[in-house]
Amino acid sequence: MRLTLERAAQFTSGELLAPKDAVITSVTTDTREIREGSLFVALKGERFDGHDFALDAVNRGAVAVLSQQGEEFFARSIPLIVVKDTYKALLSLAAGYRRMLDISVVGVTGSVGKTTTKDMIASVLSVAVKTAKTQGNLNNHIGVPKTVFSISDEERAAVIEMGMNHAGEISALTKTARPDMAVITNIGESHIENLKTRENILKAKLEILEGMRPDAPLIINADNDILGKIYELDEHRVIRCSVSGDDAFITATDIKETPSGMSFFINAGGQPLCDAFIPAMGVHNVGNALLAAAVGVVMGLSGEQIQKGLSRYSPSGMRQRICDVAKMRFIEDCYNASPTSMTASLDVLKNISDGRAVAVLGDMLELGDLTESAHLEVGRYAAKKCDLVVCCGQNAKLIEEAAKAEGCQSVWFESLEETQQFLINELKEGDCVLFKASHSMQFEKIINALYSAFKN
Repeated sequence: MRLTLERAAQFTSGELLAPKDAVITSVTTDTREIREGSLFVALKGERFDGHDFALDAVNRGAVAVLSQQGEEFFARSIPLIVVKDTYKALLSLAAGYRRMLDISVVGVTGSVGKTTTKDMIASVLSVAVKTAKTQGNLNNHIGVPKTVFSISDEERAAVIEMGMNHAGEISALTKTARPDMAVITNIGESHIENLKTRENILKAKLEILEGMRPDAPLIINADNDILGKIYELDEHRVIRCSVSGDDAFITATDIKETPSGMSFFINAGGQPLCDAFIPAMGVHNVGNALLAAAVGVVMGLSGEQIQKGLSRYSPSGMRQRICDVAKMRFIEDCYNASPTSMTASLDVLKNISDGRAVAVLGDMLELGDLTESAHLEVGRYAAKKCDLVVCCGQNAKLIEEAAKAEGCQSVWFESLEETQQFLINELKEGDCVLFKASHSMQFEKIINALYSAFKN
């Protein structure tokens, strides 16, 4: 990126106390990422204050500091853009830079599946044009601006993921990223603790439209019970995608599960588009692939290009990654967890298990009043799909109790260490083992310990 300090001050409505012609080549909130030409954004949090690191940022090569503090705060004179709120200024700066870019932006949100769908969309679009995408989980009020700033002059498309915990958050993100089209993957129970009802979650997700042109399309998963009720909107064309019926523009037929992924046929507008294969398991991932195919169709890609892009998809993080270790198969799916994603992962476990199906399940978070009923529901569902259910976490005790009540062999442990030791002693050749929990449960520690033990 190249942006003068004068332009940055205009975008943020800030007071420029630095040479106006100096050029910003990157923006960061972390002094460890500073390089010559960086603008350091001093954010103030509950346990830190970026202003304390402003002098260090300049010493490391920052061209200026975006600051809530004036010159009098610092021990010596440094180049500043002074604003009222650096968090809001960060969004405003990214919004201004976005307006300078000649690029097509796809915004992606949803209760579950948004990162997988984001990666699939990027894989499809990259067949035709150089494509940027959200890295990792940079999908909040800091991550979305970082993604915008990372877009290079050579890139002609960007896929930007937008997450939320409360109403109003996606509104701010979409007004920053200004999507040319939006994708909503699912309306589930995640964040229901804050938003109280799934209808409120839908309303919050639909905030993504606020940053879009009136004619920009909205692509939805019509198999979701709440999204499926949306057929048209006043200002936006709705493109419905479905694996379960023909009441949609993009549909899938001839769905087959193979040892290495899912094969299916994609239809668009009632006409055949292409054969497809994704190296990921589960019908829910076929649904995600259809959303990516819809983006490809809107962007003018051919069926052959969409087919190639989907086949190149690679899951990021611990999202249903399948590993074979010591003649056992492991499904790592520990990035997040909700009742919807839990049942989908349990379906995958059942379908790919040749031997014993073992589910290692942990807490699902941010479910509010649904916490007890949701964990009991997952336990009952797990009993239908598993030979052994191993639970860890305070709420996961409910999963264990419900599975055991259904006659399934089930155990519960309070700590990761106890769970890990049980699995080392219990697992055997031929087992297929699913790990599923909210990311904060740190199930990756169990997985890494098991791999180390079994490889040795």
